[in-house]
Amino acid sequence: MDKIFTSLMIGLFCCVWQLSAQQPTFTITPQTANAQVNDVIEFDVAVSDFNDLITFQFGINWNPAVLEFVEISYVNSDMASGFPGLTAGNNGSFSVPGGNVPPGQLGVSWFHPSFSCITRPDGTIAFSFKLRAKAMGTSMVSFAAPPVPSIEVLNCNFVDVDLNPENASVTVGGGTVTPTVQFTIGNGVVQVGQQVCLDVKVSDFTDIKSVQLSINFNSSTLQFASIQGLNLSGLQQSNFNTTTPGQVTLNWSTTNPNGVTVPNQTTIFQICFTGLQAGNAPVTFSNTPLAISVKNKDNADVTFNGQNGSVTVNPMNNTTDFLLTIADATVDNGQSFCVP
Repeated sequence: MDKIFTSLMIGLFCCVWQLSAQQPTFTITPQTANAQVNDVIEFDVAVSDFNDLITFQFGINWNPAVLEFVEISYVNSDMASGFPGLTAGNNGSFSVPGGNVPPGQLGVSWFHPSFSCITRPDGTIAFSFKLRAKAMGTSMVSFAAPPVPSIEVLNCNFVDVDLNPENASVTVGGGTVTPTVQFTIGNGVVQVGQQVCLDVKVSDFTDIKSVQLSINFNSSTLQFASIQGLNLSGLQQSNFNTTTPGQVTLNWSTTNPNGVTVPNQTTIFQICFTGLQAGNAPVTFSNTPLAISVKNKDNADVTFNGQNGSVTVNPMNNTTDFLLTIADATVDNGQSFCVP
């Protein structure tokens, strides 16, 4: 009889110990993700066995060479079904890269504003966050201790019950990163009848094999004058068509198998105009009449980013300045004198 009683007591003690030691589970989903470079992946952080708890804090780590933080995309602060007091704004519950934690880390710290214990159904999402795939490789996205906040989960008795982590992993493939090139037309001011030249500059001009584009302007305000200052390998006057009023086209290519690369903010040519009448005339990149196309050494399309310019034409000044200067003279009363 005593042995049976002892066995029951031992079993009851073990059961109570297991209940008191029960940990909530925090899960990052999707737990397995495949992405290409530049893809953005949204992760949910959900809870299970979240019973009679009052606060939690933890960090989430990833490899910053493979993934980069984008944003906290969702916060469940609902009083009845979420985590009241959980906020993503300034001085909120989250510490994000670029703030007070280094790249590759995210911190979260929550406590119930009324210090009330809450229980939530399994699968309740606490918050979501987004990461961008920046390079090929594999990275864990996992719950972490310092340097972001240490892992701590407190129950109603302010006892730390810790958490059971279910982490995620991301595999980033090569993907396709579309290269870009920047073309910029400068601005100018000119009087009617005078000439002004605008710089056409490029940046990210790397391994470029061919360029074609159109530049449009108001032919009633501006008259094309010339192309000058050619500063690109193989670029010649014959690459430009200037016969149509209000339009200039460029069609250039190189025979260099590696394409052409120039430093950022290089002026590759100037386009010059004569002011015809007062007003503001935009000078813009266009697909008409020649569609914009830029290709690199691999014959791959390069995204064209164009920044337009303008010319302000001021009225001609038709007045003639006249200045009369009279010297001082001293004479006696009744004498005459000459003005030099």
